[in-house]
Amino acid sequence: SSGINAEYGKGANAWWRVTLTRPFVIEGILIYNRLPSSNVAHRINKATIWIDGKVVDTIDYYSNQPNQIYSISNLPVVGREIVLKGPETITVADKPFVHVKEVEVFGKPWNWIGDKIRIC
Repeated sequence: SSGINAEYGKGANAWWRVTLTRPFVIEGILIYNRLPSSNVAHRINKATIWIDGKVVDTIDYYSNQPNQIYSISNLPVVGREIVLKGPETITVADKPFVHVKEVEVFGKPWNWIGDKIRIC
């Protein structure tokens, strides 16, 4: 077992979450959206990225278009739980949702506090 648990929620507060075994210095997060050629790629617009219960970034699909990959800013941050919350304005069958191709989280175990690290 890798000690990583990923799960998701559907419905009124759709989300995707990964919980790490211990705090990490999270140095990068890449979110791979569905292909821009698909007619649903825009659905990621205004999704928010949370680390340990605090918003660290919001995806703006229209300023990045036609990029498929979103690099999350405001890092590095120390944390254990990374959550991608779907935008409440996008629905399928009247229910909000989160649908991405892939999420990559980069970091290292936390055992020090540097002056460039933001503690959530």
